Amino acid sequence: MRRKPEKLDRDTARALIKKVRQDPPFPGMTPHETTAFEQSACQHCGGLHARNCPAVEEVEYHTDGKVKRVRFRAWFDDSRVLWLDDVIEAAQLDQAD
Repeated sequence: MRRKPEKLDRDTARALIKKVRQDPPFPGMTPHETTAFEQSACQHCGGLHARNCPAVEEVEYHTDGKVKRVRFRAWFDDSRVLWLDDVIEAAQLDQAD
């Protein structure tokens, strides 16, 4: 069972899921909408965390620096990971006010 984030206030949660326009990476491509959460989410676990991804046990690289292989842990402590569903839930708290 996941631990709920303790200090995620409604305004911060709403800021994380607010839609923002993202400019295209290359000329000729169309811009699209995303969220601050999506822009910052970990490429490995999909959550937000401050340091190395707790789900990753080992990363092996090619000589050119690109990722060759990622080994994931069978289980990891996600108590310091902020998940999108927790952010959405926090953003909806006290909505009736």
